[in-house]
Amino acid sequence: MSDEEEDAYEEPTAPAWMATFGDLMSLLLTFFILLLSFASMDAQRFAEVSGSVRDAFGVQTIIAGKFEALADDMISLNDRPTSSHISVINIQTRQRSDIKKMAQRIKASIAAKRMDRLIEVDETPRGVVIRVPGELMFTSGSTELRVESLVFLQEIASLINGTPDTVAIEGHTDSSPSSSTTSNWQISTARAVATLEFLVDVARVDPARLLVSGFADTRPIASNEDAEGRAKNRRVEFTFLHSQEAAGG
Repeated sequence: MSDEEEDAYEEPTAPAWMATFGDLMSLLLTFFILLLSFASMDAQRFAEVSGSVRDAFGVQTIIAGKFEALADDMISLNDRPTSSHISVINIQTRQRSDIKKMAQRIKASIAAKRMDRLIEVDETPRGVVIRVPGELMFTSGSTELRVESLVFLQEIASLINGTPDTVAIEGHTDSSPSSSTTSNWQISTARAVATLEFLVDVARVDPARLLVSGFADTRPIASNEDAEGRAKNRRVEFTFLHSQEAAGG
């Protein structure tokens, strides 16, 4: 082969655009490897990005992977308690602690005054409840306070004045029909109102801290099928409302 023929002969080479295409493929491979190396990657966002790349290059092949498993892992992470959930739990824990402390103070005060045999103290999500049998405060079917209950109500007033809480006075009856024309709704409400009036007018409790309601026989705490249960259902309750419960009405 002559020198002229050698000069005319050239080795076959790839088109120039293949070099750029090869660089692009290397960059894409590096990009996806980095995405997969992130432990806290957003699986949904990754799927969107990879789908956009496939669409851009017209690639329709579906490659099996573990994206579904990763998505499940991300969901489980989202289900874990967040800072807001933890805050709610902490608030509820403090509320229960406050109610328990309040109940202990009221129980100690009632025991000191030797009233613990007559009344019941209960802790509820709303607050602390002092439950008084109706017979201690009213004669059967009456809405007028018994004289014997006035000293007792003075002690209740001392408890109320010793706390900053709003107190709900709630009247309850059993399911027996009233012997008069007055309904159980009227009786339960009138008894609560009579109690409030004594606390405000005589015991000087701030009326702004008191609430009144009557529930008739709609909230029994015992069976109305026997005399003992009916006696428990006839009651007046003083509920020392937790601050948030009082604010929420």
